[in-house]
Amino acid sequence: MSSCVVAGGRLFTQGNNGADQDQLIALDATTGAERWKISFPCKTASHEMPIVPNGPGATPTVAGSRVYSLSREGDLFCVEASNGSIAWQKNLIRDLGGKRPVYGYSQSPLVENGTVFVDLGAEAGQTGSTAALDAATGEVRWKAGTGEAGYSSARSFVRDGKNYVAMFKGEALDVFDPKDGRVIWSHKTTARDFTNALTPVFVGHRILVSNTGVDQAALLDWDAADNANVHAVWTHKQFAQLFNSAIPYAGSLFAFNEKRRGHNEFTCVNAETGESRWVSDAIPTSTFILADKHWIFLTRDGEVILAQASAENATPLARFKAVEGKCYATPTLADGRLYVRSNTGDLAAFDLRPTGPAKN
Repeated sequence: MSSCVVAGGRLFTQGNNGADQDQLIALDATTGAERWKISFPCKTASHEMPIVPNGPGATPTVAGSRVYSLSREGDLFCVEASNGSIAWQKNLIRDLGGKRPVYGYSQSPLVENGTVFVDLGAEAGQTGSTAALDAATGEVRWKAGTGEAGYSSARSFVRDGKNYVAMFKGEALDVFDPKDGRVIWSHKTTARDFTNALTPVFVGHRILVSNTGVDQAALLDWDAADNANVHAVWTHKQFAQLFNSAIPYAGSLFAFNEKRRGHNEFTCVNAETGESRWVSDAIPTSTFILADKHWIFLTRDGEVILAQASAENATPLARFKAVEGKCYATPTLADGRLYVRSNTGDLAAFDLRPTGPAKN
């Protein structure tokens, strides 16, 4: 489920060899040739249920000249992007006192202003479930917050000149001050096994929360004051996200509703009112990205579908079979190449650059 990140002509991703050993891998982004690889012990199966994909769930993060990766068992590595040498490493459980999520850690570390932010998780009643580490050394700057860890990657944002971090933890969306971890406000919501997996989505300073539990999706507004007065601008019954995160575009929010298994419901919601503009079954449930006013979808069965991004409809323009097997990882587009992965770790690259003469 680990996707790919491309930087400096190299592709970085994670895998598992099927014999309880993880790898952090760097490939030449053009040719696929291996540049370096580090290996370390890590369980292949993250959960006893066979439906849960094996191997790493987190996509590496590239910041400056370093790569930050996290295994399902909490192994956090900081390595040099050029050669894979380990600058520092920590374990979120043994070294930082975290609590492993049910399906293992799946977040991509947030690296911002020389700090690495990670969702550790904690036992009920204990504090310190969120941590900030020095990006250069791995030393702890602070630990704060409470609650189970989620499966979402944190995001930083600025409102009225102030810096914040939004982290969708297992039991709530927390918005906190990155300097000391003080929770500015928290919105409680959760699902079975604490599967809050949506990466925070912003509409201005408002933040979308969604999961496949009993709570409805909601766009949250809040006051930038001591009393945040958090409240839902709108709620939506059928905009539940698990493996895909909503993307804002053209005054709308787009995502697959994953509340009802076995249904294909690519949904366009008015970002201001929460009203559904349309729901389409023309595209199977997928992960997807937005590029040059077009959607690029990777379906669960490994098909790539191209469609024009529009608040009017969703009509496939082209499609091809890209990789065999189930696919939950988000596709990656970089330098005109599309990279896709299956749950078993197969990786394929496709050159999407035009081949004809350039137009004036």
